[in-house]
Amino acid sequence: MGWEVWHDEGDSYGRIGFFCNTADVSFGPVIYTGTGFDKSQFYQLWDKANLPDARSMDEGELSSKSRHLVRLSNWEDVLIVTMNVYRTDGTNAPVKIFDHVSKECFENATQSAFHKVLEDQFDYDTEEGEAQWDFVCEAVEEMNDEMAIMVIREDEQQQISHEYKGVIVEYVWEVLDE
Repeated sequence: MGWEVWHDEGDSYGRIGFFCNTADVSFGPVIYTGTGFDKSQFYQLWDKANLPDARSMDEGELSSKSRHLVRLSNWEDVLIVTMNVYRTDGTNAPVKIFDHVSKECFENATQSAFHKVLEDQFDYDTEEGEAQWDFVCEAVEEMNDEMAIMVIREDEQQQISHEYKGVIVEYVWEVLDE
């Protein structure tokens, strides 16, 4: 007893809609998709967004949330992400030592710590330098996951940061309007 998405692929676009798989009754809006729409990815995004049963949503909410997830599942560049890395000594204002800006589709919007310019900022011969570099690598991985969930859930907050021993890693992003 539940709901599913039906999908109809046309020549230049597709369409999806919802149906109750118990009563075999359609409900909600019809949404146009790109040609590469993947139902399994849509279901994964729905779960990550922690959305309720589609049958319990009013049509406006169902339409809005579904269109957002369809848009994220397309291969269009919809996300601008800036990764900043700062150093601080605890007394003075943080100093930016690295930044990277990318415009990507949702699926490819993950950032990486492995940029020569960033790597050269850390002294691997010291325990502190190695610990700071390890922190940057771990923070980037964690923040990729955190950002993805926040984008999927349409969180109003579009900035996160992690700090460790005088190093701050920050993500700032914007989801482009349709």
